[in-house]
Amino acid sequence: MKLLSKIICSFALLFGVGSLFNTQVHAESMKIVIDPGHGGSDPGAVNNGLREKDLTLQLSKRIEKYLSPYADVTLTRETDKYLSLEQRANFANSLDADLFFSIHFDSSVNPYANGISTHYSSYRANLDQSGYYVVHNGGIYDYVDERKINGSTYIYYTDRGVTKRASINDCMVYDSTPGQAATDSKELSLELANSLASLGFNKMYTSTGTKDHNLYVTRHTNMASVLIENGFTSNVTEANKVSSPSFQDKMAKKIADTVINHYGLGKPVITTYTVDKASPQVEGTRVILYARASNGDNLQYKFWQHNLDTDEWKLLQDYSADTNIGWTPDKSGNYELVVHVREGSSTNSYDTYKVMQYQVKPKPVSIQSYTSDLPSPQAKETRVIINANAINGEELQYKFWQHNMDTDEWKLLQDYSTDTNIGWTPDRAGKYQLVVHVKEAASSRSYDTYKVMDYLVKNSLVEIQQFTSDKPSPQLEGTQVIVNAKAVNGEGLLYKFWEQNLTTGEWKLLQDYSVDTNITWTSSKADKYKIVVHVKESDSVNSYDTYKAINYVLEPNPLTISSVNVDKPSPQPYATDIQISATSNISETANYKFWLFNKKTNQWSLLQDYGPDSNVIWSPVEPGEYKLVVHAKNEGSLKSYDDYQYINYTVKKIIVDQFNADKVSPQPIGTSVIVNASARGSESIEYKFWEYNYGTKKWRLLQNYNADTNVEWLPSASGKYKLVVHIKESTSQASYDTYEYMNFNIN
Repeated sequence: MKLLSKIICSFALLFGVGSLFNTQVHAESMKIVIDPGHGGSDPGAVNNGLREKDLTLQLSKRIEKYLSPYADVTLTRETDKYLSLEQRANFANSLDADLFFSIHFDSSVNPYANGISTHYSSYRANLDQSGYYVVHNGGIYDYVDERKINGSTYIYYTDRGVTKRASINDCMVYDSTPGQAATDSKELSLELANSLASLGFNKMYTSTGTKDHNLYVTRHTNMASVLIENGFTSNVTEANKVSSPSFQDKMAKKIADTVINHYGLGKPVITTYTVDKASPQVEGTRVILYARASNGDNLQYKFWQHNLDTDEWKLLQDYSADTNIGWTPDKSGNYELVVHVREGSSTNSYDTYKVMQYQVKPKPVSIQSYTSDLPSPQAKETRVIINANAINGEELQYKFWQHNMDTDEWKLLQDYSTDTNIGWTPDRAGKYQLVVHVKEAASSRSYDTYKVMDYLVKNSLVEIQQFTSDKPSPQLEGTQVIVNAKAVNGEGLLYKFWEQNLTTGEWKLLQDYSVDTNITWTSSKADKYKIVVHVKESDSVNSYDTYKAINYVLEPNPLTISSVNVDKPSPQPYATDIQISATSNISETANYKFWLFNKKTNQWSLLQDYGPDSNVIWSPVEPGEYKLVVHAKNEGSLKSYDDYQYINYTVKKIIVDQFNADKVSPQPIGTSVIVNASARGSESIEYKFWEYNYGTKKWRLLQNYNADTNVEWLPSASGKYKLVVHIKESTSQASYDTYEYMNFNIN
């Protein structure tokens, strides 16, 4: 039967859903004590250049290495030091260990003696004695007790009603009804003997290599305990073998594997289960739970919260590879935080688990805010509203006090109630503390928490009677403005002046606290401003006792337009790119806006909104008479414009560039005169030429519409003539789009 000394009971899941834990017996983290025999002034057996105390420590540390992943392993000694047998047994008992085994090496005067042996004790001096009996000199007697006298140990027994004693070395005590520790010790002894024998050792003393032996460390430990003799150092062959590091490693693994298999330690072992914040904590605190297990493949972790006060269970995280979670308890109480661990292939609800006790306390009553509607200081007889706001707790109640610091007098303003504010009207000047006490209605304390507000009451407050400027707003940028303040009441009054740009929100200190009541303010940038004065008494701890402000506008210096020009003179045909340019007396900060006014339709069109560009390109889309208007203003100007100018401009469908004759007037009758015209504005232009006789008042067509730009004129009579050209686009339905004429005389 295998020992599982840590028995953890199953818990029933609420609401009849099922069982959180299967009903089973399971070892959490087994405690094992390994005892390296001898040490210090006790070398043990010394043979073939080997000291037993060195070999026992070497082998014990190797066994510890193999067992540590599966159990909590402790050595009775880590170094070469002396321990009594009593100290070794007491150490294991004090740890409440589950297993104790003592490592030794055998010795004999016979150099050929060899083999291993394991020793246990069915007799346990500290445990139940109901089945103990004594074997001495071939007789069997009733056991009485074990006593230590003058450093020697004796077993007392009764022989036909007479109490006798024998040295522990001359008799044996056995248990006819051995307990769990003794039974488990015997089973483990047999398994260890068989395991070590598989390495080629003989079994000594008995056919099984195991002996029920009243050794001190096996009879005075309260748990399963075995003493192992790991071969004879008096035998040269065996001494060479057991002192070899590689063979020691084999022995250690055999011993460790036997223990692991005997106790079923091959399952996962939770080696760490901690929190980042120690218990207790207040509700709402985030706590990190961290678990770590060893041994096993693809280990999975599941976390539970168990409220011990309500017996409610809550799953915090289902099985996953995550070894930690964040837990934020929202309710005070006593909790168990449980971690289940199992291998990924396991079908168990868990392979192992651990439980942590954790206390969560309610959040303490806390005053979140304690304010007054009027800042300190105030004049006496001023009504001040004092307001408190507390959180946490149930049915919070508030109590308000006034403490006059000058007279040390206390006055109750309002006894405990649910009212969170009061009106306070001090009737005398002085320094006060306004105190609020807060507690839960069920609290037996005078208060759960409190806060104090310092408050100064004066006979009268500092008052700014006058705050003016020597020049009214608005003014031009760069103008010097004298700002003057005058305050009354208080002692040692100090003045501080500020400028705030209302557009950018930026503050600028104009003058720090001083007795000067005025400043000269000059700002080079046009904008909207607020000029503020702070006033306080010289002994005041406030940033200011009072203040006043005036709004002030600084306008930019006026701008005038010097010229408005176009890069192409009027008229021009439509669809021509015409650049309109403007100049002003302030070039760096000037802004321009360009408009177009159609005189025929009386419609305005915005060509370009305000900006630093001083020119714009205009491409007229139809013929007509236009007004080109430029608005201009300085940067920061609040006007729609500081100045404007305009020019008139004609846009035609076709523009006649020239209309002339190859001979100058006058000419004689019969002279051939070539009349020539040239126009632009279209890719397809046609020309029609006429003659008009002023004397006869008759018209004569010289050439009908075609692409020819000239015609030959042969006057047949003397007189005064008008030569006319009509011009139009070939697609035009008009009789002409434009025309030109010239006068010509024939002699």
